[in-house]
Amino acid sequence: MLESVKEIGDIVLKKEVSHPIESLLEDPNANGNYKNVFCIVFEEKDGEIIYMGLENEEYDSSKKVRYLYRSGPANSYNFSPSAKVTEFKEKTFPIKILKWFEEAPKKLKLSEEDESFLKKVHSQLIENQEDIISEFESLRKEIPRKEGIFITLKFIKDGKIEYIGDKEIFIKALEELVKINEGRKGSNIGVCSICHEEKDVSTGDGVYTFFTIDKPGFIAGGFEEKEAWKNFPICSDCRRSLEKGKEYIETNLTFKMAGISYQLIPKFLLGKEFVKEEIYNILFDTPKLISLRKDTSKRYLGDEEDILMFLSSAEDYLTLNFLFLERKQSAEKILALIEDVFPSRLRRIFNVKEEVDKIFDMNFTFRNLRTFFSKSDPDKREFDLVNYFLEVMDRIFKERPIEKDFIIQFLIKRIRTQFARDEYFPQTVTDAISSFLFLLKLNLINVEVMDMEERLFDPVFKKFSPSFDHPVKRGLFLLGALTQMLLNTQYSQRGSTPFMKQLKGLKMEEKDFKGLLPKVVNKFQEYDSFDKGKQILAEESSYYLLLSGDNWKLSNDELNFYFTCGMNLYKELIPYIYPSSQAQE
Repeated sequence: MLESVKEIGDIVLKKEVSHPIESLLEDPNANGNYKNVFCIVFEEKDGEIIYMGLENEEYDSSKKVRYLYRSGPANSYNFSPSAKVTEFKEKTFPIKILKWFEEAPKKLKLSEEDESFLKKVHSQLIENQEDIISEFESLRKEIPRKEGIFITLKFIKDGKIEYIGDKEIFIKALEELVKINEGRKGSNIGVCSICHEEKDVSTGDGVYTFFTIDKPGFIAGGFEEKEAWKNFPICSDCRRSLEKGKEYIETNLTFKMAGISYQLIPKFLLGKEFVKEEIYNILFDTPKLISLRKDTSKRYLGDEEDILMFLSSAEDYLTLNFLFLERKQSAEKILALIEDVFPSRLRRIFNVKEEVDKIFDMNFTFRNLRTFFSKSDPDKREFDLVNYFLEVMDRIFKERPIEKDFIIQFLIKRIRTQFARDEYFPQTVTDAISSFLFLLKLNLINVEVMDMEERLFDPVFKKFSPSFDHPVKRGLFLLGALTQMLLNTQYSQRGSTPFMKQLKGLKMEEKDFKGLLPKVVNKFQEYDSFDKGKQILAEESSYYLLLSGDNWKLSNDELNFYFTCGMNLYKELIPYIYPSSQAQE
């Protein structure tokens, strides 16, 4: 994966970087949340530095080099006196701004002129800190609380405006501080883990924060920090490319799958020259990516999976990696990494998705499946089943089998909850059936198929094949449909459905289902509603259940699942038991 990120960085650096220092910088507004730039303004006059006040301006991506931003440790200063604001008075100003001028110059080789300049700026910051904080708080009130603020320094000299990125002293300082930081835990001649060349290498921590050396378990060489570079040796060239690739992916190739953010990382197997131009452009043409996100006319597999539809047309000269990251403050945790997904696999997934769409007259997406892998308890605040969902996604993309009982238990649990609460029960069952059929048609779930003679409802069962290719499943499906028709009859005549209690919260066992059919028939007779159509349905259900014999060898979860499928899809059977339109009504 890291080699793929580095390759993307190489492409971006070759295409976009116009200033040598740019490869070291980060975009403070990469996520689009830092559109407000507060500038601490100074005037340079007659060799003196004079504080002029605080100004607010709109973020300008063309000024990225001039802002000269590169983040540092959370509890220390950055590589330049530019920062994203968290708590200005307590943290950002004293740590990111003042501390930079107090500590950074001590590590640098400065000329007398540069040293004097930095001291004068620092002196003005100290002298006017109360005014700076007061002005900041005043300007902050004009900005919506949800919008982030980026702060930097700006200088006016002879009527000309200069940001810190326009001043050589700050550029040199950033370069030196980066070198010092990268070599602080041991810089040695070794083989780079990315380009595999023997170079001057240092430890690769800091690029992705899920790799760290601040814990003993991450450090090789007898837990000595100076030997940590051996864990993840990386040369400076690869580090630059890796950083730039990561930044580009976070800004342009980050999407959502069923509400879960992921980074799409392409890997060119034979080099980018073998990839179609339109595919290459959709990955590296920012305006096209923005346009793709805005086009909501069709959602193929979820929130922003339109790009996957485009990429599915590519030849298998590239593969796709899906990196699911969870961020908490400055830490990153890998939730899942789905590697080496071929475009041909995407095509297969989209073809099956279209089949399911036609069967259920719906737009099936991964959100339908996610419904069953969100919370273990609907009253919980956190979505604690995300790892199960991502495991299913990994198996879908990598064509790895899924245990039938594993899927069924999650489907029926959600169905039971909605049944008990009388909330969105039909929609939940539809989501369950379509999700299960989606996985079946991808050949991810192994089901037993049994040859049976042709019967009245064969067209219905073929429509949902291979879901009901076993007599017990067909019998339960028909019984579920008959039961739902009884509940409809009860509600129309009484305004209530007392027979619902017989369903035991959809936790019935084999013996319960065998005893349920005569109860349903008897209740229809009590309502004088056991017409010919319902008799046919009862006879067909009885036929399949008798054909199944004893000991059905299905879990209770699976038995109840097929029963609820019948309850939800009973209208599919109406044309076969009530041929005339008048009878159907």
